[in-house]
Amino acid sequence: MRGFVFSIDATMGMFLILVMLATALFLSLQAQDDPYGKLQMSRIARDAMNSMDERGILGGNFTVINNSLNATIPQSLGANLLVDAYYYDNGSTVYINSTQYGLAVPSDEDTYSIRHEFATVQNGLMINYSIARLTIWQQ
Repeated sequence: MRGFVFSIDATMGMFLILVMLATALFLSLQAQDDPYGKLQMSRIARDAMNSMDERGILGGNFTVINNSLNATIPQSLGANLLVDAYYYDNGSTVYINSTQYGLAVPSDEDTYSIRHEFATVQNGLMINYSIARLTIWQQ
């Protein structure tokens, strides 16, 4: 009977050791993810989008937007800008088109996206409404 008690104690002890090792492994893997890297990437995207919006580039032509992406986003990052355009007609917005700028978004990389909405107003009336989505990733 005495050997049975020792084997149960040993089994419970091994179980606790395995749980502790699994927990330590899990926490060490979580610690490798850099939360500040994600924050930095989203802030770079937000700054680039705000810069293009303040300069009035988002409603511009293809070459101007591509040049602005290249000048605003660091060389180590890839960027894709998708702009969905709508026009305002009798109280509702009507879809016009979608235009993509920059590089194609990779499927095997961690990407960071932000959304920015802007409108064109003339004589106090909204004429156009657009939604811009900027996606960046580490190259």
